[in-house]
Amino acid sequence: MPKGEKRVKVSVTKCNDYNSDDVYQHVKESVNLLGGMERFVSKGESVLIKPNMLSAKPPEKAVQTHPAVVEAVVRLVIDAGGTPMIGDSPAMGSLNACIQKGGFAPIIKKYGLKTLKFDEPVDLHNPHGMFKSFRVAREITEVDKIINVPKLKTHGQMIMTMAVKNLFGAIVGARKSHWHLKVGNRPEMFARMLLE
Repeated sequence: MPKGEKRVKVSVTKCNDYNSDDVYQHVKESVNLLGGMERFVSKGESVLIKPNMLSAKPPEKAVQTHPAVVEAVVRLVIDAGGTPMIGDSPAMGSLNACIQKGGFAPIIKKYGLKTLKFDEPVDLHNPHGMFKSFRVAREITEVDKIINVPKLKTHGQMIMTMAVKNLFGAIVGARKSHWHLKVGNRPEMFARMLLE
């Protein structure tokens, strides 16, 4: 490990199916290995759960985060006393179409969740970075916490997309295309932009 870098604790558990109760138990076990949801979410906090909602595809197509995983995180946030909500800015189609087709609608109804459509950009400044500013969804700046719930899959510019790439969804709508074009086919630049 390079000098000065801190080790980060990671927890992994194996779940053999997408049965909601099984997924909940495995996600809870993983989070408990890190200290429990109460370590991350305090009572009364507003918590944005940010799944990967790329486009309106059903769960069996494995394009969006599986709804059973999202429901498990929702339950854990509620158990910790937080107020969960779900939001994203799909690259293709509407948030509502992603919710309906992706199997999130029953979860939203069951838990009375607020949905956040990332459609109002605000400027965030990054004076010490390579990229000096970003236009991100106002909604992500107004919650107490964000829980990133990505989908492991391939990506044309990054080979593989995981947690950091999922937060690219904070860029509103067509602005994502702008960044893809701005950094071009340079994976290192795209990665730097994502990190910043």
